[in-house]
Amino acid sequence: MKVQYLNIFLKLAFIIVLIFMASYVFPESVHLGKSEVSKEEVIQLLAPRDEFAAVKTRGIRLHGQEDRSIEMPTERALSMEIYFEFNSANLTQKAKSQLVPVGEALRSNELSGLQFTLEGHTDAVGNSIYNMELSKRRALSVKQFFVTQFQVSDNRIQALGKGETELLNAIDPGNGVNRRVKIIAQ
Repeated sequence: MKVQYLNIFLKLAFIIVLIFMASYVFPESVHLGKSEVSKEEVIQLLAPRDEFAAVKTRGIRLHGQEDRSIEMPTERALSMEIYFEFNSANLTQKAKSQLVPVGEALRSNELSGLQFTLEGHTDAVGNSIYNMELSKRRALSVKQFFVTQFQVSDNRIQALGKGETELLNAIDPGNGVNRRVKIIAQ
């Protein structure tokens, strides 16, 4: 009986380790929380990169067969907890200062040729239909900030509302970490 429980425990531990390693090796995005970020850090997180260029492999190829490279998709994204007043899509002064380095990075030479998607997210407090609309208005507010303050072209940024559909902390749906904006480089 004890051996059976030990086997179950070891299997669960192995699965947890695999999930952790997968999220470390192929992260979906970097969540910065409320921390301050520099322009250089934003560029590093969102700039195009060839993560697999350093990986060398050997394979079998038939004579005359063309060389094909496999492109592995990796999302270049970051999410930040952006400050809004309760039930509002207006950026606070704190939010604006938090977004300044991001706007500078979007305007930089390294990111100037990229398109971006801004995803607004809310916590699960309140009506889900209302949260979807609020998250869209908040994403549009951040987009407008980048367009007006940093002259980022309007057509480079798409704003979407996700509401409470993709909680960062599903264990605590009302947690402030769920109220965020995710910036995804295309």
